[in-house]
Amino acid sequence: MGYDCVAINNDVPDFLEVGKKIKHQKVKSPEEIKPETAIIQKIQDSGRPLRILSRFTTTINNNLNSTKLNTTEIQCYDIVAVRPTTDALFQNACRVLDIDVISLNLTEKLPFYLKRSSINVAIERGLYFEIMYSPAIRDQTMRRYIISNACDLVRVTKGKNVIITSGTDKSIELRGPYDIANLAQLFGMTFDQAKDAVSRNCRSLMMHAESRRAVKSTMNFTRIVPEFTEQQDEKKTLKRTAEDTNNSNQKSKKAKTISAS
Repeated sequence: MGYDCVAINNDVPDFLEVGKKIKHQKVKSPEEIKPETAIIQKIQDSGRPLRILSRFTTTINNNLNSTKLNTTEIQCYDIVAVRPTTDALFQNACRVLDIDVISLNLTEKLPFYLKRSSINVAIERGLYFEIMYSPAIRDQTMRRYIISNACDLVRVTKGKNVIITSGTDKSIELRGPYDIANLAQLFGMTFDQAKDAVSRNCRSLMMHAESRRAVKSTMNFTRIVPEFTEQQDEKKTLKRTAEDTNNSNQKSKKAKTISAS
């Protein structure tokens, strides 16, 4: 279909169950959700190179879910996305959470209003908002909700930092980039904004995700001082002293010559 890069999504609806006891659900590593090496090699040998990324998506229902996002098992994913369920959690995702994508459930009426102030903060932080198109293909009722909610999202964001993804596990629901760009015009996007939503914005998202992982790493530098540094310093000092002596001698000779004349 003309794609150079795909992201395989590990969607965990609620990886932290809150009850009498807090149970942490084990999260699969990125290597576990990716295809086997032989399958990837077969795909790349059949055509142009294809880059495969890993993505983690979860629904956050409370602040405990938000704190769990900072763990290494989640931050090691290439892309981290959240699906907030309340206005407070949506604002927290826009302003605080160390993530890459904010995914909204556009197949039903949103439980909160999309505030431009919070969305502008998210755009300044380099976060992206996701529109999934596969439910619009699957069901007529979902199609109406997706078009309506997507139009509101595009209006508030002014078409900036919006990406369009499939969100499907069925190949029959996949569409090519130009088909998606045409579909995005139903969401109130211009054709240029629609093309950016499946190309330029996705590349910028990958760069933001790489910078997020890079900030989490640390580097240790050890300065190595050569043993002969002190000897070099002594030589430089002697050289400067000799130069100062020569300069003073030259000045005295000039003074004598002027007085004699």
